[in-house]
Amino acid sequence: MDKRIPTSVLSIIKATQEKGEKLTTLTCRMTGSFKPGTKAIIFPGEKEFLVKEITEIENNNYSVKVKGIPFKSCIPFAVITPVDLKVKYSKRAYFIPSDFHGKDFIPGEYDITGGIFEGYRLFNRDKYKAKVKKIGNMYSADFPFKSPIVPGAEFAFENKKGFKGQMKLIYPGYLDKKSENSISARMNKFRFKPGVKGIYSIILRTDNYVELPSFLLDEEFDGALKMGNVRVMEREYDSLKNKILKQSKASGGILFGTLKKNIKATHEFFHGVVKKMIEDELVFINDDHLIFNGSGQEDFLSPLAKDGYQQIIEAGITGLSVRTIKNHGMVRCFQEIKRMKLAYVLDDDLYYSKEAFNKLLVKIFTGKSIGDKLSIQDIRDSSGLSRRYIISLLNSLEDEMVIEREINDDRIIKKFP
Repeated sequence: MDKRIPTSVLSIIKATQEKGEKLTTLTCRMTGSFKPGTKAIIFPGEKEFLVKEITEIENNNYSVKVKGIPFKSCIPFAVITPVDLKVKYSKRAYFIPSDFHGKDFIPGEYDITGGIFEGYRLFNRDKYKAKVKKIGNMYSADFPFKSPIVPGAEFAFENKKGFKGQMKLIYPGYLDKKSENSISARMNKFRFKPGVKGIYSIILRTDNYVELPSFLLDEEFDGALKMGNVRVMEREYDSLKNKILKQSKASGGILFGTLKKNIKATHEFFHGVVKKMIEDELVFINDDHLIFNGSGQEDFLSPLAKDGYQQIIEAGITGLSVRTIKNHGMVRCFQEIKRMKLAYVLDDDLYYSKEAFNKLLVKIFTGKSIGDKLSIQDIRDSSGLSRRYIISLLNSLEDEMVIEREINDDRIIKKFP
């Protein structure tokens, strides 16, 4: 859902700081995902600071280095959230009463305190007013306050008439009528009382994507793919995957930003699917383009790009210099061929087919052994390349760790390409 409230939360287990150190090291549990460089706040408190480093350690705990927060504020059970978790008016969340045998909540104005999921101490003791509505077997409230908020969190509600009760957060964000009805129907399977896993299961089947807290990382969900702390509904993954694959087959691939606009999916779901597709080597990203990584890539080139690709093949081991191409439209197509990794390119000008480039490398490395030097003159003698292209080739071989540059600038063969 585009109007989901962000739910990334760190809960401090312990804090350490070496004498003279500017950074504080925290051991934390995590819900959702944090990235280095995230601006954050700690509850209780308003002071912003920076999350510098995050490293996973044993037992699903994380070592987190932070800068700009007093060490005395980093007490156990305190909660860290991104700055953008400061929830604004019109952000909606959905609840169910914690005590299902108690009196129903009366819709109206309530003071709300609390937050965070089971097993964590409640630090948010400030009261904030919100209008509560009854929707089927759920209640909704528009959040007017800054608070850590995650699925399964416990909140205390109290109205002016003295009615008090506990509510559990079911869905952190806006839902349309269809989704409201779906969640109500899904809750019937839990007899109106889902546990924390059940709540995440409801969100998964509503959004087709969910990020789990650390204590649920080993849980399986029927019909869902497991991707670290993420679960994605398999049927929706396959549907979105096929849409992405279709667009990635464009000549030169498709700009990542354009693809995001073309695909109707939540930000998190879209990026989760793309990440898995890259891990599965179905696609790759190059030059801000998402590109199909299957067989027959050349079949998806434009007619003009196919002509250019054929010229590269015909050039063989000599290579094709783009400077010799007179058709300016075709020149632009060579960038598409390079981006799709259909050819090897030296100095952004000399193009080789994969077969021809492999033959070139065979000529260069014939008679060489691991540990031998590879000089500019060696390559010139075996390939006939000019110094301009040789330097480009050496840089490429160095990047691929085929050769290693010594202190005296000698290049030593470490492995064969």
